[in-house]
Amino acid sequence: MTMKISRRTLLKVTGMSVIVAGMLPRVAFAARNALRSMRTGVQPGDKTRLVIETSARPSYSLSYPEKQLVIDVANMSADTSVVAKLASGTLVTDIKQVQSGDHLHIVANLRKNIGELQKSQIMLLEPNGDNDYRLVLDFTASTNN
Repeated sequence: MTMKISRRTLLKVTGMSVIVAGMLPRVAFAARNALRSMRTGVQPGDKTRLVIETSARPSYSLSYPEKQLVIDVANMSADTSVVAKLASGTLVTDIKQVQSGDHLHIVANLRKNIGELQKSQIMLLEPNGDNDYRLVLDFTASTNN
């Protein structure tokens, strides 16, 4: 027994497949972001600068547990070959990577608490020269320590 499929039926099925594929979440097709480097430095005004370099524009959120700054980056995996370069004289004592599903939590342990970072304290720099995307965070110790 053979089944005949008309051209019209084939076009309908193909068209519906394209529509369904178009409605699938774009995240499933997005390339995974890669962690390139993490480093700290001292800025004027006794500020600590934390720079996180990634292969693609990071989608991130920040949280402030006691004596920590946590940067949650979506669609990124931990990379143990990336070791943070810590400058002396900053608030950062060490930086860990913690995987949680498809999110990477970059946890900066701090000497003192910090306040919530304002937009003016956060920069997202485009790639240039030898650098990829850089998330730059400038912060000082909270006055409530």
